[in-house]
Amino acid sequence: MLRRDFLHRFERAALGACALGARTSLPLIVGGCASLRYVQGDLRDGGLHVALDQLSPDGTALVEVPGMDLPLFVRRTGVGAVIVLSTRCMHRGCQVEPESDRFVCPCHGSEYALDGAILRGPTQRPLERFRVTETANSLVIHLASGTRP
Repeated sequence: MLRRDFLHRFERAALGACALGARTSLPLIVGGCASLRYVQGDLRDGGLHVALDQLSPDGTALVEVPGMDLPLFVRRTGVGAVIVLSTRCMHRGCQVEPESDRFVCPCHGSEYALDGAILRGPTQRPLERFRVTETANSLVIHLASGTRP
């Protein structure tokens, strides 16, 4: 089973446990209630479009991009302010995992701030960021604008 498939199944199980209001759920399952949503982006008009209603209530999501093997992390930071980051660790290419206040690479231990800045190596480069614009109904992620220092 691929890790992405596992995460999808885990998220559904966690949401089911939350919906049932099970008081005896394991802390791990309860913690899954705040898990990130995986959503599909739509490539058109020169950008990746993500409907605003697909974001979680806190304004975050992992967006699957056609043709890319790892999702993008989307996080609303304020009214009209959104950060979009690659989840590819800039050290060896593993997928970083979001934690409460950082991203952690499970392969070699690199850590990044929620804006993509390096907190701890071995990585030497921050996470790749993408320019994003917001329309009335969606976010448009400009994939060609990814930044690599």
